[in-house]
Amino acid sequence: MADQWDGASGGVNPAQQLMSYARGYMSSQIVGAAARLKLAEHLADGPLTSAELAGKLGADVEGTRRLLRAAASIGLVERLADDRFGETTMTTLLRPGPRSLSSFVLSFTSPGLYRPLEQMHNVVLDGHSHTSDVLGKGLWEYYKENPEESTWFAETMSEQSEFAADIVVPRLDVKDVKRIVDVGGSHGVLLSRVLEANPHTTGVLFDLPEVVERAKDFVGRRGLLDRVEFVPGSFLEELPKGGDLYLLKSILCDWDDDSCVRVLSNFREAAEPGTPLVVSDWLLPEQPDTFLDITNLGLLAYTDGKVRTEAQYRELFDRAGVELERITTASDNWLQVTLLEARRPA
Repeated sequence: MADQWDGASGGVNPAQQLMSYARGYMSSQIVGAAARLKLAEHLADGPLTSAELAGKLGADVEGTRRLLRAAASIGLVERLADDRFGETTMTTLLRPGPRSLSSFVLSFTSPGLYRPLEQMHNVVLDGHSHTSDVLGKGLWEYYKENPEESTWFAETMSEQSEFAADIVVPRLDVKDVKRIVDVGGSHGVLLSRVLEANPHTTGVLFDLPEVVERAKDFVGRRGLLDRVEFVPGSFLEELPKGGDLYLLKSILCDWDDDSCVRVLSNFREAAEPGTPLVVSDWLLPEQPDTFLDITNLGLLAYTDGKVRTEAQYRELFDRAGVELERITTASDNWLQVTLLEARRPA
């Protein structure tokens, strides 16, 4: 017999919880609107009334008041006396800077990553992405034609790379490494962090042409232009040759198995025998995990990608002829990262 909810017990009302899940897209768009309107920056100097914020935004006062009250209801801002609203710890995460999640919010509440989820039922029925049904093309092609969203997505990867670098960089053995190739390195956050920690190294940032162009500004701000070579290209076609260490962060999860085998095979073709490859990615645990399992379903909806188990990773590396030597998982308060350490066979 189905479980019954007993209101007197103080348990969670399943009807209210289900309704909350069904309206979850409304909460995400409240957060998205706050990011687009730069709410965190406007509240940085202290609380504001609805009318004061509307004046700064050039917005409707009643609409602004409703947004602020709704944002307060989910903890994004704090409602004070006299129609005043102030920031919370969550608000500050929307402010640009270290550990910011502003681009993450902008990406996940924009059409590229939002609308494909409308087809979740068909994704489950068919077992593959229906992104082209709602966007008119695949996700990567969509980003090429929508540079603002593409920039937000790249910045999201950069934000995630800053978190991951705290875990990855101390665990890299680069004492005998001179030239590091960062495959699909986006804006170059991880590569920059590795170079900063290891002054004897140089790097190659390899990504699509439009991404590499944007990366030059970031690397320049870090003062590393003289140590980084920018190489445009597609990792599905070939990788730069001559690296002493290859890095592959958050790439395999975005692609189907055959594409992943192609990327790993391209590493084997580009690298000298014995050259190490370090892959940083998600690892699907045996027990359900809210973040990783929802991510896993989302990746299927977006790109036919997946969060893989250890056995699935080993199968990919075996198919590509790359020796997978060790799998380790580490975490901090923000993020969990799995490192797959491999080598180009002799």
